[in-house]
Amino acid sequence: TSPPSAAAKALGEATETAAWDELYAGGKTMFRFSQAWTTDVVEAKALAMFAYMMKAKRVMEIGMFTGYGALTIAEVLPPDGKIVDTPLIWDNPALKPLAERWVADMPIGKLCQVTDLQAAIVYLASEASDYMVGHNLVIEGGQSL
Repeated sequence: TSPPSAAAKALGEATETAAWDELYAGGKTMFRFSQAWTTDVVEAKALAMFAYMMKAKRVMEIGMFTGYGALTIAEVLPPDGKIVDTPLIWDNPALKPLAERWVADMPIGKLCQVTDLQAAIVYLASEASDYMVGHNLVIEGGQSL
């Protein structure tokens, strides 16, 4: 795969070198760092490739830790594309500076809010979607019509 962008590389390095145990002990983060929680460059590039191939305008990335996967996806979105924000990253004082740094480097320059896609989230989390298997739910404001 191709190497990460400069912004993704910097975010990956900042994630790996942050003093997570100290931040956790000081009550500045809700989590202790684990490599299992982060997206690696191959996974991030694969997700970005899928978003690019689908000509996605909005992407909901659930489970952001420091946002490496979301950043890599955002880099392939069009200028009016959006990434859905999850409150986890913004509500954590230790992660907010990292998030602000990579959002500033995104071509779109901002994140979408979860409320923009709340109906889809409620549906996917409900029993109503139990029979749904292997479907790409494209939510992009009708741009592909």
